Parts: sequence; structure tokens; C-alpha cells
Amino acid sequence: MSDYGLKIINAGSEVQIDSIYKNYCLLDSGVTALNLLDSSFQEVDFINTTKVPIVAWRPNSSWGSAYVGLKKSGANFIDAWFLSQHDSGGGSNSIAWIVFVSGNVNATSYGLVVYNSSGEVVFSGDDNYMKIQSVYTGSLGNISVKDADNNYFILMPVFPMRYDGGGEHPPVYFFTVGLKKVNSTTISVEEFIFGGSSSLFSMSGGSIPSTCTLIEVNI
Repeated sequence: MSDYGLKIINAGSEVQIDSIYKNYCLLDSGVTALNLLDSSFQEVDFINTTKVPIVAWRPNSSWGSAYVGLKKSGANFIDAWFLSQHDSGGGSNSIAWIVFVSGNVNATSYGLVVYNSSGEVVFSGDDNYMKIQSVYTGSLGNISVKDADNNYFILMPVFPMRYDGGGEHPPVYFFTVGLKKVNSTTISVEEFIFGGSSSLFSMSGGSIPSTCTLIEVNI
């Protein structure tokens, strides 16, 4: 609950802006073509920030993709790491991505500005803020969403992994869980192969969860 000052709630009596909670605003966004032959973490550069960012993305309908973490240099977060579904034929896997940070990004010159008790900006009229459109928690598979063509998605847990194979049969394959667009109102949360490695021994390990949380956002 707000301890003082402005408090704004929506029609569901949920707090949108107050003097305690920091809203997340747009830092950067773009489109990146992931390499279908690259089984390693693929870097997506965004504007450097010392704040811990939230990364969301929009998959395409041809290939799975997964956000797996952040790269840091000194005090700055500089890249987001993604994995692409592997295809031996090569090609690219285009994703749209967006990065949010708490507080404010733009210099506030006028309009509505809300501060917390420490003098930090929690909301500024000069910034574009993340809006949650839907939240799903349940089994993997096809999930109904509001707009898979224009919104972005946050998937949890981040980067579960399993591996299986080897010996006299095909190489050890690496699996994770990511997203693929089915149609304009459906996103598939599914397991896919992102790479492999030669091995003389049969091996398996890791695990893929049976449930997930998918958060749909936009600005």
C-alpha cells in the first residue's frame, strides 16, 4: 500500500502507480535473426544498463526460440542470450525482442513524475511502461493469448535443459523449452532441440518441467 502521495488503481482495484512500487519502462527493442546452425547462446545487444532488465520476445511460426539469460560487463548488463531451434539445413530464426528496466529511462522535463521515499523515480510521463496483457500458469502446449502478432512474452522457468543420446547411435542431443507462434491468438510452449555433441558413450540427464508460466506484455 502507498505510504504517501499519489495512488492510482484500475477498475479491478489493482494498484497501477503509487509511491512505493517501481514500474518497468521501455529501454530498447528490436528484431534479431538467430542462426539455426548455432547451438550456443546467441547474443542480442541492447542499450547498456546497470539496472537488472526484464527481457521479453515474440517468436515466429517456423522455429522455436528461448531466452536463456543476460550477459554483464562490469556494472552493466549489455546483452540478452537466446537459443534457437536447431536445423541442419541452416537459415535464420527471426525474433522480435523488448527490454524493460525499473523506474525511468528518459530525462524527465515535464508532466507527471512520481518518486518514492528515497527520491527515486517510480513513474515518469516521459517513458513508455510495460503493460501485462495476460498471465498463464499450467501445462506446456498451446496457450491462448491476446495478440501473438504484436505482443511480447516472458517464459518461466528460464532455460530448463535435458540431454539424451550417444554411443553407437546419433550424437547427444540438447533440449530446452521455448516458444513458437501457432497463430495470432495461440503460442506454443514446447520442447525443442537446440544442438548436439559427439559422444562415444550413451548418456542422458537434466529435466524439462511439465508446467510453465507465460506472461504476455506490451507497451
